[in-house]
Amino acid sequence: MIKTLEFLFLFSALIQSQNFLQQSNFLSPSNDEILSIASKNNLVIASSYQNGIVISTDLSENWFQTNPTISFQPYESVSVSDSGYLFALGFNGYLYKSMDTGNTWLQCSDITFYNGPEILTDYNTGFIYISSHLGIYRSTDEGGTWFEKNNGLVVGGSSPFTRIALSNNGI
Repeated sequence: MIKTLEFLFLFSALIQSQNFLQQSNFLSPSNDEILSIASKNNLVIASSYQNGIVISTDLSENWFQTNPTISFQPYESVSVSDSGYLFALGFNGYLYKSMDTGNTWLQCSDITFYNGPEILTDYNTGFIYISSHLGIYRSTDEGGTWFEKNNGLVVGGSSPFTRIALSNNGI
């Protein structure tokens, strides 16, 4: 009886995941890999090797593709700010920002964030953080200006930390 229930559960989960992929048309080709995904309210942004940046404004029911630059490239990390602005960190080290749900993109910073950059938003404060080989950076104005937060992190001009996470209380 238990094996039958386990089989039914796994079979149901498989059918649901196939239905999601067919309905959302999220990844095409099917061998693509999601690099980063972020959401805020009904807005979802994801990046992948093959599709670049894809965005949904209706809780992942429908997706559209957009790319911050004219030349296609993968984007290593994406984030949605507290006010709904989209951010994408390219493998070229540059940060791009969209204030109109991905229709247009602007280069957001003169700083180049190479080697495993990650961007995330603290929804408690609205601050945006980036980690890279340069260390940790924080913006308090939707990516307009960035401040180094590297006290004790950078050794010999480089930081060994390229991934970051926030706890529920913003630490």
